[in-house]
Amino acid sequence: MVTRNKTAEARMTDWWRSVNGRAVIRAEQNWLQRHAAGFTGHWQIQLGGGERLLPKINRPCHQQQLLSAPLPLSLPSDSVDQLILAHVLEYVDRPHLLLREADRVLAEQGSLIIFAFNPLSWWGLRKLIQYRAAPWHGHFFSRWRLIDWLTLLDFEIVEKHAMLYQLPWQLPKQSRLESWGSRYWPYFGAITVIVARKNYYRLTPLKTRRQKTPMFVSPALAGKVVSRKGTYETG
Repeated sequence: MVTRNKTAEARMTDWWRSVNGRAVIRAEQNWLQRHAAGFTGHWQIQLGGGERLLPKINRPCHQQQLLSAPLPLSLPSDSVDQLILAHVLEYVDRPHLLLREADRVLAEQGSLIIFAFNPLSWWGLRKLIQYRAAPWHGHFFSRWRLIDWLTLLDFEIVEKHAMLYQLPWQLPKQSRLESWGSRYWPYFGAITVIVARKNYYRLTPLKTRRQKTPMFVSPALAGKVVSRKGTYETG
């Protein structure tokens, strides 16, 4: 069973409102919006993150943000087309088991997007100094560790890179660091982004892709507000 670190979550709630926290949110929102055209499924779920990162999609699409979902995930198996893990792996006790849960709930050919803090960055260096303060109190995993876990689960790695090259200290004139960083030190951005695809090859027929089971069925959640919803149904 995967357990959450509730103390870590409480610290992060305040940090997301800071200047650095807002910068991370903007960077991830912009990245997802730029890649929104590549999402062709119907169910898009965000787990974690300071606020809603889900992009606006101009077609029928169901989106859900789980701010604090119980683990294991209260989602049916093979039901989600795209799952976004936004700084969740750093703050759970057994992150590799959370990835196993992600594998379970993703549909065939479903995509997994991971946003995680990069230890090989100025932000990772600051963790050595302020390891008890948010967000540095979490476990920062290298992209190679994350890719290794995903490979063991037979995910196909579609994309991997870093972004957000500004320093974690509030200094003026940091705007040029974004262009310099992406050009001269592309692996050392504050945020690691990994896109992986659940791509199984089976000799037996695949399960029915769409199940009639409700998306959120856990009796334990009855009467409790654990998420913010956003559903776009246009055109």
